[in-house]
Amino acid sequence: MSKPALSWKAPEYHHFEKSNDWYWALWIIAIALSIAAFIFGNLLFGLLVILCAVTLHLHANKPPRILSIELTERGVKVDTLLYPYETLDSFWVSVPHHEHGHHFSHILIKSQKTLMPLIVVPIKEQNPETVREILQKHLVEEEHHEPLGHKILEYLGF
Repeated sequence: MSKPALSWKAPEYHHFEKSNDWYWALWIIAIALSIAAFIFGNLLFGLLVILCAVTLHLHANKPPRILSIELTERGVKVDTLLYPYETLDSFWVSVPHHEHGHHFSHILIKSQKTLMPLIVVPIKEQNPETVREILQKHLVEEEHHEPLGHKILEYLGF
């Protein structure tokens, strides 16, 4: 395996401590939706809402994994998963923005895969210009925007 041109470690996502109010709101909304679903005779949807609430509750407590990220001659490696440059179309290094007390940026990589069209890779303490220079050797730089779902989950504290 070739030596990485650049490597760093970054959290899988930005973890935000949830208050008790957050958990109360989650369960009040989930129970209200489930009761409404049961009243309207949609038992399956009511059970799905409860299952989703349990999953969200468990995930909210889970600290993020620390990912090892490498830019190599073959591709972008995130932990043990390699995204070869041949399967990627373009990239964009998002400008650092301030959100929830954190100053961070991401690499947005457009993939040729249908089920994973945009890969979001966190940049923690690396210089975004250095990352851009390395990726420009292998991929086309094209402006991409963070997916709406990703922004919503970050806003909700995930």
